[in-house]
Amino acid sequence: MTKLLEKDGGSLRRNEVTSTVARVKTLNTFRQLDAHRNVQIIRFLYEAKQLTDTPENLSLDLSTAKLFDIDFRDAAVDAKPDLSHPQLSNVKLHNTTFASAILASAVFHRVKASFMNFTQTTAVAVRFELAALTYSNFSNSNIKRAIFWDTTLKEIDFSRANLYKVLFPDTDIEDVQLERALSIHGAELCNGTRVHGINLINDGQFNCTHALINGWTLKHVNVTVVMSNQSNNNCHFNIQPLSIEAT
Repeated sequence: MTKLLEKDGGSLRRNEVTSTVARVKTLNTFRQLDAHRNVQIIRFLYEAKQLTDTPENLSLDLSTAKLFDIDFRDAAVDAKPDLSHPQLSNVKLHNTTFASAILASAVFHRVKASFMNFTQTTAVAVRFELAALTYSNFSNSNIKRAIFWDTTLKEIDFSRANLYKVLFPDTDIEDVQLERALSIHGAELCNGTRVHGINLINDGQFNCTHALINGWTLKHVNVTVVMSNQSNNNCHFNIQPLSIEAT
């Protein structure tokens, strides 16, 4: 694979022959090696910029690849595996772990995925398009501004996940899944309805000078006031329990 990259100026999609050879070699290697070694291959392709679409270079076609029992924490160079902007289309994922990974703007197109672990993942603006997700865990993840377009969501755990301004076009999601999320403010359901976050203050709206001792329904977190335009009635109340802030 290294020789192909050197031969074609660092791109496996520079011409049709190279693209076909690289795809066949990669898929055959996935079938022959174990999950741990397959992670290293994916990491190599990612670091070589072969799994991201850029104006100069298209991503390598991994469609039909079966990536089972893979733990992307094994590919981490630093504390968290950074896999931002990957293009994963038509692949099958099973028992795959992206826990604590950075998946900003990742695209999962026509992916079939089951028993996935996305816990504590930072996946802002991730896109699931025409995908099928079953029995998977997004708890404590930050997926604000994500898009789940025409995607099956069966037995998905969004507990304490940040769903701020997430879009669900043509995607059914159960109320109980939304109720467990950290934030659903601005999320758009399949029928076009915009969701608003619950009111965290009892007995009316407090102004910015309130001591924040009484009246809050949210517990076990720190609450601070952010003043806006120096007005006592124009401010934001910020919760600080997690690193996955809602906005």
